[in-house]
Amino acid sequence: MIFRVVIMAGTESIITPEGVLMLGSLLLGVGLTYLFARAVYNVYFHPLSSFPGPRLAAASELTKSYYGARGRMIPWVQALHQQYGEVVRIGPNELSFITDSAWKDIYMHRPQFPKHFNFTNPNETDALISADDASHSRQRRLLAHAFSDKAIREQEALLHVYVDLLVSKLQEESHARDGVVDLVDWYRYTTFDVIADLCFGESFHSLENKVEHAWVSSIYSSMKATHFLDIAARFPMLRVIIRLGMPFLRRQREQSFKYPQKKVTARLNRETDRPDFMSYILRYNDEKGVTRDEIDSNFETFTIAGSDTTATLMMGCTYHLLQNPKVLERLNAEVRTIFDSAQDIKLAALGKMPYLIAVLEESLRIHPPVPGGFGRRVLPEGATISGRWVPGGTAVNIPQKAANVSHHNFAEANSFIPERWLEVHDPIFDNDRKGVVQPFSAGPRNCLGKNLAIAEMRIILAKMIWHFDMELMNVDKDWTDQRLFVLPESKPLLVKLKPRVL
Repeated sequence: MIFRVVIMAGTESIITPEGVLMLGSLLLGVGLTYLFARAVYNVYFHPLSSFPGPRLAAASELTKSYYGARGRMIPWVQALHQQYGEVVRIGPNELSFITDSAWKDIYMHRPQFPKHFNFTNPNETDALISADDASHSRQRRLLAHAFSDKAIREQEALLHVYVDLLVSKLQEESHARDGVVDLVDWYRYTTFDVIADLCFGESFHSLENKVEHAWVSSIYSSMKATHFLDIAARFPMLRVIIRLGMPFLRRQREQSFKYPQKKVTARLNRETDRPDFMSYILRYNDEKGVTRDEIDSNFETFTIAGSDTTATLMMGCTYHLLQNPKVLERLNAEVRTIFDSAQDIKLAALGKMPYLIAVLEESLRIHPPVPGGFGRRVLPEGATISGRWVPGGTAVNIPQKAANVSHHNFAEANSFIPERWLEVHDPIFDNDRKGVVQPFSAGPRNCLGKNLAIAEMRIILAKMIWHFDMELMNVDKDWTDQRLFVLPESKPLLVKLKPRVL
């Protein structure tokens, strides 16, 4: 008998401590039995049981969550693919692929696979990143005008303004502290100032003030908090943390969201002859276009997606260039031979520079700005991915870092060799699966800002090479060994700058 009830005259029944202990033991036993049975089912009888991968990861969400909480998902998944091959089961209901064919099967499938998760902004309006298919198509049709080739040509002058300001500030910094600067900060200042000006008609003034804007810092903090809440949500017993944390996070998000709303209002009330995102929206918007709430939601998304990723790429590009002197020497020769002055550096000319383009392509391969990829969930009817049948409801992903540096896809995969992207290259690279490198994703939901990002990268790289001789100072550390909490946590990139004497 679980409870021993003592009945006393004139008193109520009392549950004894021994009974409570017995009940607790019973519940604990039931719980452990359920978890054990669930783990056995996941490993041996689950529809994904035939896919290779570590049994601990298949048994429960604990293994994946452990690496996620430590920010070490990328090296863990990379090691799994080295051990198990091109498709790995990394969770009870999740598969990781690193084949080029998986891009077509996952991201170009019709109808589209939904994302792993979606979120709604404080104004309860979806931006492109989280909108359903119909809303996404409608919004993208209008917003694409702001990112077209024509738009980039019209916005080029603005890009040069901020890159020239970057160069000017770095020239000042090069005369202090022995010329050593942290380019992580400076690349972020530049890309955030650019995107703020394009979204809101004025920059964050980070380059001028030499400090990250407070709103940007709050967004980073919010995204990191969301990362940990997402991990907690995988475990029913931890969902109390979400219930406790969500009200605070929601208030923080609501407060943070007021800033882009205020900036959008100010931009709408201000006339300008200079082309920015809003000028294209106002020019082409109609009843089938976007609402004010959708503008607010998208401009907040653009601010992060259109800046941190470009800055991250430039950090990786600079690091690998300075780690490979022969590559840097060849790029220096190309840039400094083609252009007689910095004023001659224009996008039209940069588009005809094969080695500079190859350096950026190799940087996108070996240091992708979104190393974890873009998660999706298979439709209920299931699908064939990379030649394997995958049941409906399965979470699937292509972890870009793991795919891009896999020996399955590239010769000398961990070496920074831009020559592999040139038309004339060593035959050893003939079998490289270049199609696996998709830093801007693929399909109807690929990155809308690809043209802008490429333009920024080319201008920043060319002008940095033109104006400075550079030397990496923290050579004793592997700068690429970074933790990931939604976005990479970039460590300081200390570079000694020496302005060229022209």
